[in-house]
Amino acid sequence: MTKHTPGPWFVNGPYHIQADLKTQVPVIVGQALMLRNDNGARVREANAHLIAAAPELLAALRDLLTRAQLGLDQSATHDGLTNCDALAAARRAITKATGEEWTYPPKAKETT
Repeated sequence: MTKHTPGPWFVNGPYHIQADLKTQVPVIVGQALMLRNDNGARVREANAHLIAAAPELLAALRDLLTRAQLGLDQSATHDGLTNCDALAAARRAITKATGEEWTYPPKAKETT
């Protein structure tokens, strides 16, 4: 899968999500849209902020999952099974965000 535009991203205007790439030309990475909603403007702005946070959220989740894999109870106890469920949810979120299954240790990148 192609890599996403690197972060950080920020909201520019009410609904545009822009990448901070230190370029002279702004890079718009998205626009938050909402169809037929009484709170349309507020919802679009909230969506724009959530989308803009995506790169940082993904990085934080990867870091947290790596740390958890190193020292979290994953036994057959109640806490261990609950932790396993949380780790599985984190892996699913990373897979959804990147289009690639997350593994620990991370798979080596192929060079071509």
